[in-house]
Order: sequence, then structure tokens, then C-alpha cells
Amino acid sequence: MCLRILNQKDMFYFNCILLIDDDPVADAVHKELFAQFYFADMIKDVPSAQEAFAFIEKFNEEKGAFPELILIDINMPGMDGFQFVEQLNKLPFVDKESFKISALTSSSDSRDIEMMNLLGVKHYVVKPLNLSKVKDLIYHNYKTIG
Repeated sequence: MCLRILNQKDMFYFNCILLIDDDPVADAVHKELFAQFYFADMIKDVPSAQEAFAFIEKFNEEKGAFPELILIDINMPGMDGFQFVEQLNKLPFVDKESFKISALTSSSDSRDIEMMNLLGVKHYVVKPLNLSKVKDLIYHNYKTIG
């Protein structure tokens, strides 16, 4: 499900924020937090890494771009967040400068943080997400997008 944001009211703005999380309740809360502050043209949520790949490919075909911000949960059934980032980095059509990935997860394990850093994920947010964490996440990622 996509939520289309029509009014740009904040200086930090993305073409699309992609939320990848198998928890529908957390996903709905996170989506609402982003939506109420007009951070993106589109907020797309998917429950699995496989669906995220399908969306990214379709978005790239239709828009000629990638979602500028991808938020991935680590612990998901099937392909986990680590595997998603590894696979995404291997895709031939991926321009790694055109988007940023942040981990948005319930894990505060230092080994998970270190592994995400090794995969190129430089921002790590522990759930639950709140307004302060959203602002930090947006500011951190916006400042680092080319």
C-alpha cells in the first residue's frame, strides 16, 4: 500500500521512503509518523524483502529512480535485513549513491549494528520509532544524499 503525500511542508524531502517490516502494527505507526510531517512524495510499506525487491525494480522502471530512503527491519521471516542489504548491493542496476538504507529494528545487539555497518548501513534505529527518532533519521539520511 502506498500513501501519497501531496503537500511539501518540510525542508527535508524524499521522492519515496520504503519501509520493509513484517510487523503490520509497527509498520502502520511508522508510516503515520512519516506521513504527518510530509517527508516524502510516497511512503511505501512492504512486509518482506522479496516484496521490497519487486517494488524497487518497478519503481526504477517507472520513475527511473530508486526510493531515496529505505528502512529495513533485521529480523524477518524468509530473507532477513542482512540478506536484503547484501542482495541489494549485488544488483547491477543499483546506483548506490541515489539512496540510503537505515536499519529500523527491535535489535539493540552490538553485533547486529556492526554487521549492518560492514554492509554499508550507517544509520541504525532501535524501535519503537518516535518523533525524535524520525527527525534524527530524516536529518541524518537527507544530509548524506548526494
